[in-house]
Amino acid sequence: MKIFTFRAISQEEDDFVLEIQIRSDQTFFNLHKSIQKELNYDGSQMASFYLTNDEWEKEKEINLFDMFEDNHNGNELLKMEDTLLEDVLSKVKRKLLYVHDFFYERALFIELIKISEELVNNYSPECLRLEGKVPSQILMTEEIPTNITDILNEETDKDEDEDIRFESIDDLDI
Repeated sequence: MKIFTFRAISQEEDDFVLEIQIRSDQTFFNLHKSIQKELNYDGSQMASFYLTNDEWEKEKEINLFDMFEDNHNGNELLKMEDTLLEDVLSKVKRKLLYVHDFFYERALFIELIKISEELVNNYSPECLRLEGKVPSQILMTEEIPTNITDILNEETDKDEDEDIRFESIDDLDI
């Protein structure tokens, strides 16, 4: 059995590094759960892995949930729970994106940095290194308004030349 060691970094946090060791016969779901645990992420949030080329361009998605029978290219979608790491990863330097915030397309950049025959520890998956500030799972830039009237009134408040308030859909110039 082979042992994979992955290194994850983030564009958002320069000092962030996560290294995880995992058996090659485990699934992408096992890797996902390990990342979630180590970073204290909320496990109820959607996430996906993407196999990428050397320029980090997405090639194939490995979904957390089986949302569609097949993707837009007509290829069968891979599901984390059913996809073994060794079935799609075979060489060092293979790159993955781990999208953890779908709304803003935020991701960790993951690379398979080592393939070996022995475990550093008896447990797998195992966090070997976690340094720096962990990127937040979901980007919350502003408080989300609870209704559309608040949003539209906020926009009209910015226009100092006009004192127009949104009362109904008929007030919009469409």
